[in-house]
Amino acid sequence: ASGGASGGGSGGYEPKMLDGLLEEIAYILREIQIFDYNIRQRGDAARKELKEAQSQQALWKAMCEDRLKDSLPRTTKVNQLQQELSGHYIVIEEYFMNQDVQTAIELDDNSDNAQTTSMVDDVFYILK
Repeated sequence: ASGGASGGGSGGYEPKMLDGLLEEIAYILREIQIFDYNIRQRGDAARKELKEAQSQQALWKAMCEDRLKDSLPRTTKVNQLQQELSGHYIVIEEYFMNQDVQTAIELDDNSDNAQTTSMVDDVFYILK
């Protein structure tokens, strides 16, 4: 059982729209991670090339003397924004997952004579 609240009421949401938005956020987060990795790889390769090039030794020495580190900073503004977006993503995902589980519990058809319940299957499907 998927869903949650209907899209028309107050406090409701449209599950398909929400799913699409969460997928886009996850995609953006993956692309930021790939971008950061590629920039760091290119920076490492450029520093290595600069360090090994005899004609560029003066530039390398000047960089080191000016206290420019031989690596990129661990945390950049992009990394900070990525962490912030990840935090928002997790909070939104958790809220709507809890809403969907609550809906599964409310919709559970557990009459007095029933020996089984669909709630476990529904919750498993939501968490999957």
